Amino acid sequence: MVWRSALHGLIVLAVFTGGLSACVSYDAKKQIQSASKDTSAFTGDQLALATTPAQQQQRQALTQRLLSAPLGQKEAVDVFLVNSPALQTLLAQHWAQSASVAQAGRISNPTLAIERIVSGNESEW
Repeated sequence: MVWRSALHGLIVLAVFTGGLSACVSYDAKKQIQSASKDTSAFTGDQLALATTPAQQQQRQALTQRLLSAPLGQKEAVDVFLVNSPALQTLLAQHWAQSASVAQAGRISNPTLAIERIVSGNESEW
């Protein structure tokens, strides 16, 4: 009897753990904002991924405005953060890889398979 209650407890624990792991989600914008805040002394909290054409146009306009004046160290970093295709590619790759990891950790959708077995005059579901 003791082993039954222990087995029952393990089953409940496994179902509970599986249920919680299915609730894991990934928010790329929050992750990028977190990285931007962690490096704000260097980046000035401007680390962001441009995902729409409007955001890309805003970045190009900001780059032109920054380049129209003499550049100091801070302005050069700002131009890099705003205009670097390599940095945008790294952010996009991080976004994709992190989303893949979060998705791989999820439980797949359950499937239901119904079979009918016929043997002679007997049929079973």
